[in-house]
Amino acid sequence: MTLDDIDFVLNRDFYVDDQTVLFDKTEKGKIILNSEIDIDGLPGCEYRLYRFDPEKGELFPFFSKERGRNLKSICDFFVFVSYNGALYAVLIEHKSGSGSSNTQLEASECFVKYIQSTLKRIGRDDTCRIIKVRLHVLPKKQNKMSSPKYENDVLCYYWNKFRIKAIIEKPNT
Repeated sequence: MTLDDIDFVLNRDFYVDDQTVLFDKTEKGKIILNSEIDIDGLPGCEYRLYRFDPEKGELFPFFSKERGRNLKSICDFFVFVSYNGALYAVLIEHKSGSGSSNTQLEASECFVKYIQSTLKRIGRDDTCRIIKVRLHVLPKKQNKMSSPKYENDVLCYYWNKFRIKAIIEKPNT
């Protein structure tokens, strides 16, 4: 699978205009929290950042709209990274609190597998490593970053800059 394959399959409406930053707006009651996390690329790597924002269009119109079913859950960002001849699908769920990210990450993994099967069906390469990330943003006053670590197949990432190298080179152990 290549970035050209991703561009071929995915709707451009969900392509993030600013490919250098992860931006998330979260509503907590009447308070709106804005988070910006710069993306630190990697020499020799290319990537595409997607956000399947319902404000840009309905992603799964064929699923029930009833609340509580979690049928339309999906993670906040998808970063498809091409590096050293390999493609990575980095699924990012941004959490400001302690809530679970499993529902969104598992649904997003299914979505990437659907993209893979679509590419295979039309005769294109479907090889891709899926990396699930739970992103925690450090408060601005805190600058001590802990190393990313896997917990139950999800990479927990506690930095205020999204370093692609730290994500794709971290073994899943």
